[in-house]
Amino acid sequence: MIKADMIYEVVDVVDLVGKQMKLAKNCYLIFRGGIIKNGELVGNKSKIEASPVKIFNEDLKVSGNWTVEKAYPEWFGAKADGVHDDRAAIQNCINNFRDTYLMGDVYAIRSYTECHGAKRGIVMPAYKSLVGTNMRDNHSQIKTFVELESVLYLSERCNTVEGVFVNGGGVFQKFGTDALARYGVETFGSGKNIEGSSATAYLIFKDMYVAYCKSDGFHILGYSIKYINCIVSQCRGNAFYASYDNGRGPGHNFQYCSAVNCRQSGFKIENTAYSSLLNCSVDNCGFDVQKPENGELYHAYSFSNVNTTNLQSCGEEGCYYVYKLTGECIAMSFENCRLYNCTKNLPSKFRYNNVIVVDNAMGIRFSGLWISNMTGGYKVEKGENIVTLTSRARDIEFSYCYIDTKSSRDLLTDSYINFTAKNKPVIFPVINK
Repeated sequence: MIKADMIYEVVDVVDLVGKQMKLAKNCYLIFRGGIIKNGELVGNKSKIEASPVKIFNEDLKVSGNWTVEKAYPEWFGAKADGVHDDRAAIQNCINNFRDTYLMGDVYAIRSYTECHGAKRGIVMPAYKSLVGTNMRDNHSQIKTFVELESVLYLSERCNTVEGVFVNGGGVFQKFGTDALARYGVETFGSGKNIEGSSATAYLIFKDMYVAYCKSDGFHILGYSIKYINCIVSQCRGNAFYASYDNGRGPGHNFQYCSAVNCRQSGFKIENTAYSSLLNCSVDNCGFDVQKPENGELYHAYSFSNVNTTNLQSCGEEGCYYVYKLTGECIAMSFENCRLYNCTKNLPSKFRYNNVIVVDNAMGIRFSGLWISNMTGGYKVEKGENIVTLTSRARDIEFSYCYIDTKSSRDLLTDSYINFTAKNKPVIFPVINK
């Protein structure tokens, strides 16, 4: 008889002989070298105290309701040695407990399961947390050794992923079951269409390192999403892609995030409102420019159908093109941002055109924009422009913006800004000429 509100120590092997054990309410299991196996253990607001060691055998099913502050994949047999396949152990831990902690060094995923026609690595239900150790010290990793198109799947609401290095995949979101996941980490909604509560919302990504993705690093459709101190590196697509498929969704907010060495845009944001980027950086992104897909030229920061969005103290270095605003962008500000080394080593047929493009946008303010080392010593040719405003751009303001030509030659104030819109021409002050 398992009584309610009691503490039970597990010091030996408990064999359920294929049967189900239902715990009474508020039972507290303390594992001191014991293990439970062969059957089903059903919790009822039950607690577990155990170190990161194996306490459940592979033939035990865990279900029911648990109030566990820290759960470890090692409870289900994870080795965290980078050699053994830990996918099933991590999956079981996430399915049963709210906060899954990765305390080992490398969690390898060598297999996947089939779910709704998509290759599922790990499925993370709603209202769960996946928390790793300090990613800069121990690099808690979910690492793929096979060509998985997806590694970690998040539910549509209130998930937190913190301190985890996703090596070999990215963060992807889709709704329904109508498309294969092409990315490493995916969040998915419960319905085929974005309707009401099925929309992805209230997700937090913190202290994450995402690397070597087959496509985008983060690909998230939804609203009220936070990205804090996240790094994306070596991706074939965009580093961060944020959007919403039902009008403009509020709030994709980036703080202290970095995009490094990605072939397409660093931050590509579409169909959003009330978003912000604070102290973010893009380095050496958009270098797939010589073979642009569908004629797309990739930018460090690309915006489409975005309004009431602010970039503050964000910079870029080594990107061919920096800003692109199109698709009815409204009421945006760029404050105290630096553009450095944009066109150095760029092939001549691409060099120096469309570093900043404002098209079909209005109410856009650039303040404290600093442009330096743009040409890498190349002579500016006639018709080459840093800033291009098309005829659909309206009410564009540049204030306290500068170009530093210290390391460039023959940069003329009338040769790099092309105003075709009905705006008052603005000449940037040129220093160190």
